[in-house]
Amino acid sequence: MFFKYPDFPQPKKGKNVLVLRYGAYGDHVVASSVLPYLKKDGYKITYNCTEWGYEVLKCNPYIDDFWVQITDQVAIKDLDDHWDKIKVGFDKVVQLNQSIEVECVSIQGRDVIAQDDKWGIHRELRRKKYNINF
Repeated sequence: MFFKYPDFPQPKKGKNVLVLRYGAYGDHVVASSVLPYLKKDGYKITYNCTEWGYEVLKCNPYIDDFWVQITDQVAIKDLDDHWDKIKVGFDKVVQLNQSIEVECVSIQGRDVIAQDDKWGIHRELRRKKYNINF
């Protein structure tokens, strides 16, 4: 089912998980990789996303409910409080937001490690952390 912010219902009864991911199309493709494992573990999956995430995953068979927010509907500075409020009642919360963005990308309204570099992280620290061949 599809629910639009702020009209999110109470979580379903039973084993349930809230998966949080905003961002663009590719972010949701990557995030969707955790869904089969959550479903295999018996969770009812509620996916909180932006309109972009809904467009990408609306036919995903693992998602039971979508909680959709318009991009920037909740101010960046208010997101942590917002997430604390909407996660109430879930057995598990999978927070996939800011998984890379906080340390690697400069986001307006968020603190970054250093302002001296266009990546939002000091060049030497970035090289030390991410110049790795796998």
